[in-house]
Parts: sequence; C-alpha cells; structure tokens
Amino acid sequence: MFKRHRYEPGPDDHTPLVAIWYQTREAVAELIIPLLAGLKTLWLLVAAPRVFFRATFFHERPLEKLHSPLGPLWRTLTKEPQEPLKAAQFLLFGILTAAMAGYQFDSSNRFVGFLGQQGVTADLLERLTAQSATVAAVLAAVANFRANPLVVAVQAFLDQQLVQALTELLLTLLATLVFAYLFFLLIRRKVSPKYLYTFWLFVTGLQFFSTGIVSVLSRILGMGFIGLPEVVPAGLLWLGDSGFRILWFYLFPALILPRLFEDLTALRTVVASLLTQLVMVGLGWLFTTGLFTLYTLFGALLG
Repeated sequence: MFKRHRYEPGPDDHTPLVAIWYQTREAVAELIIPLLAGLKTLWLLVAAPRVFFRATFFHERPLEKLHSPLGPLWRTLTKEPQEPLKAAQFLLFGILTAAMAGYQFDSSNRFVGFLGQQGVTADLLERLTAQSATVAAVLAAVANFRANPLVVAVQAFLDQQLVQALTELLLTLLATLVFAYLFFLLIRRKVSPKYLYTFWLFVTGLQFFSTGIVSVLSRILGMGFIGLPEVVPAGLLWLGDSGFRILWFYLFPALILPRLFEDLTALRTVVASLLTQLVMVGLGWLFTTGLFTLYTLFGALLG
C-alpha cells in the first residue's frame, strides 16, 4: 500500500491567486523569451553592432549585460540572464520571420522545380525505368509508398511553409559555410574562418528578417481596396530585398569588419564580398541552368 501524502504549507507557498499568477507568468515567459531574445539580437546588430560582435568574438563584455530597450519587459517575465540569440538561432529567427510574413522560399526547391519545368526529371526517370527493371521496381515501390493513405495524411498535416523554412535553414547553413570560406580566401586569410562564418550567419539572418518586413509591406500594398497596380507590390518586394541585400552584404561588412580586425580595409571587404557573391551566383547557375545545359548537350551528343 502506498502511503498517502499529507500536504503541509511551506515557507515558499503562496496564496492560490498568487501561485496562479507566478505559473502564468512562467508559461508566458517560455513563449515570449525566444522572441525577446531575437529582438534583442536584432537591436544589438543594428544599434550597436561593433559592441555586439566584440562581445561575441572576443568576450570583452558579457552578452547578457548588453543593453536593449526590451530589458524592463524581460525582467518582468523572468530573472534569468537576458541572452541574445546565437548565430544559427538568429538565422532561424530571420527565416521564420520571412515565413510568417508569407515569403515564398525558392532556394529550397529551386533546383527540383527548375528540372520539373524543363521536363528533365520525367525524361530521366523514363529512361532509367526503360533500361533497368530494378530501377522500375524501386520507383514503383516509392510511388506506392507516397500513395499510402497514411503518408498522404501526414503530408496534409504538415505545415508546408514550415517545412520550406526548415529546408531553407539547412541549405542556408551550408551555403553560408561555402560563402564564408570563399570570403576567407579572398581576404587572404586575415580573419579566422570561425569568426567569418558567425558574422555571415548574422548578416544572412538580417537579410531574411528584412525580407519578411518588406513582404508584409508588399502584401499590404497588394490588397484590393488600395487600388494600386499589381506591379507596385512586386516592384517594392524586389527593390526592398535588393536594397537590403546591398546594405547587409556590402555596406554593413565594410563598416564593421575593419573596425573589428585591423588587417582588413573597407575596400578589401567590399571587393571580397562582391567576388564571393559572383562565385555563389555562378555555383547557383551551375546547379540549375548549367546542369540542364550539360544534360541537354550530352543527350544530343549521345543521340
């Protein structure tokens, strides 16, 4: 038999209403603290970027001690240290902001979508199926699996926008890794790759956040009751996204990196960033149009 526990009030117990208030505050804090951490990181990157990066890279000051306007609200919810987000977390914060704003990610499915539009995928699968009975059996098994009612129900249950955002996060982490290493080579290895990867993750998070804000403005201007031509919202989205890209990927590094690392100059930073962007565009072309061109060329040569 289990012994019954008899409740005895302790010195830390509160009245029922006060206890409910504390529990409610803790529950609200669990939901709001990540948002406050993201907004604090955003504030520090925009208002005090040099202080923030020196604290991040060189630990000159505790990150939780850096000031932000959100401090009083944060202290009301919890007494825990007011830690800003780490680089990858801030990137996710920016991507989720763009996702909630309705931004349609295309880098996560750009390659597959391009091949599908050109008919490459269907043509390739048809050839493989005709040449190999094993491949045909595997493809048939995959088709049967995707047609399973349980699988269809799971796909319908998943939030496709969230799935695209998570896919975008993984691809962006890899792309930023390549970008940071190319930038590291172009500045003649004057800064640690670890610092550069962290820096560019924060910059990319800023770009996604800015894209989210511009997407919201574009959707508002696209509402029918405003009466603007359809080209205006699309033009605003393109101009805003391009303008913020110039700001975050060229002007921001040119202003911040030379102040953090003495061996860098603003000109070298801008040139390295520009060349790295061109290389990344070339790689993007190779994995989309370039591969399709090679596929078409070899297909014509092989008859």
